[in-house]
Order: sequence, then C-alpha cells, then structure tokens
Amino acid sequence: MHGQGRPLVVVPGTLAPLEMYLPLVRLLIDQYTVVLVGRRGYGMTEPGPRPARFERQVEDLVAVLRELPGPALLFGHSFGGLVGLSAALADPARIAGIALYEPPIVLLGKVLGPMLRRCRSAVAGDRPQDAVRLALALSGSPTVRDAGPADTTLAQLAHLVPGLIVDLECTTGMTMPVRHWAGMATPMTLLRGERSTAEYVRSVEALRTLYPDARYEVVPGQAHFPKDMDRVARVFTA
Repeated sequence: MHGQGRPLVVVPGTLAPLEMYLPLVRLLIDQYTVVLVGRRGYGMTEPGPRPARFERQVEDLVAVLRELPGPALLFGHSFGGLVGLSAALADPARIAGIALYEPPIVLLGKVLGPMLRRCRSAVAGDRPQDAVRLALALSGSPTVRDAGPADTTLAQLAHLVPGLIVDLECTTGMTMPVRHWAGMATPMTLLRGERSTAEYVRSVEALRTLYPDARYEVVPGQAHFPKDMDRVARVFTA
C-alpha cells in the first residue's frame, strides 16, 4: 500500500508489470491509499491450481477488498478490469466506484484458444519471448515499444509469461454472454485508448450498451497499454 486517504485498488492487466503502474500510484498517493494488486502468476504471486479459473481471481480481489477500511475505488486494466467488474458484481458494498480500461469481454471463450495453445508450446520449448510477442501483437503491434508497457523489452517481460498463461486459461474458460456483466449499480467510468485495436474498442462499446449512464473517455494517443498515466489519474482526481 502507498499513500494516505481513502483506499484505491489498482488491478493490473495481462502481461503488464507492476512497475508500469507506479507512475499512476505516484500521481494518486497524495489523495489515496493505493493498493497495487499482484495477480496470480505475476511478480511474487504463484499461479496456483491449474488449469486456472477466473473465479479464483475474483475471490483473490474480494479478499483484498475485505481487508481495507471501507469501500474502495478501483481501477482495472484489461483482464484486471474483468476481475474488478466481477468483484463489484459479487460484493458491491466493497467498491465505491470503478474505472475500467478496455476489459476484453469480446475475447472470452474459444476466441483466444489458438493463442493459449501457441503460448503453451512456446513455454514448453523454452521460448517465453515468443509468447510475449503473441500477446503484444493482439494489442495492436508486434513490437514492445509501439504497443507494450513503456521502457520494456521482450526479455524483461518474459518472466511474466506464467501470468499470461493463467489469464489465457481463465479467458478461454469463460463462456458467459455479454449480458452476464450487467447489473452493477456502482458508479463507472469506461476508458479506451485512441489507438487501441478493434477488439478492445468493441469491448468498451459493449459495456457502454450495458451501462449507458457510465462516464466514457477516449484517452488521446494511447493504445491498450496506456503510457500517459496522467490522463488515467484524472479519472480519480478531477
């Protein structure tokens, strides 16, 4: 935890190192106690039982929320947005407001099955950087510097591949329709990057249909991995 004030929980996305969110943390710690969640397979957190199940990710986040002194604000990026939205549906009293950056609801089910198989093959062949390339290509570019977390290389992201596999196992096991995500009364902000690919744009538009009263922003110049965290921070400081 960092800072002081009401709690604000940051739930990272797929293949996103915790360091990517430190600029966001620094922008918010004057107003909030910021909790940066290490999801399964990332950082020092073990992947857990396999195959991975999305429900465990939600249980993990709800457990974090229940340790906090009162309802929290929440920022969920990419797959972390799906986890955050599910936690808000499961335990709405614990979340006072939620901002979601491109949770990939149109990529659930069998859509990413081929990618999961190719990533598993890359890991089995001791080629984790190939799995990184596949994941970054989905976000709009095969190169890290165009589409991935700022100031990273393929080698630096390779240690996050266990988390990537966990996320893909969860994603391919989720067969619920879009309407499954409806029904939350918590105030919501929906964010997408101006340069994001069609799959992520469609995902945000699908959520706009479910939540027409949600605040909606297109972040200028950004893709699926936002590098301008100042624009993201404004959701909580404006």
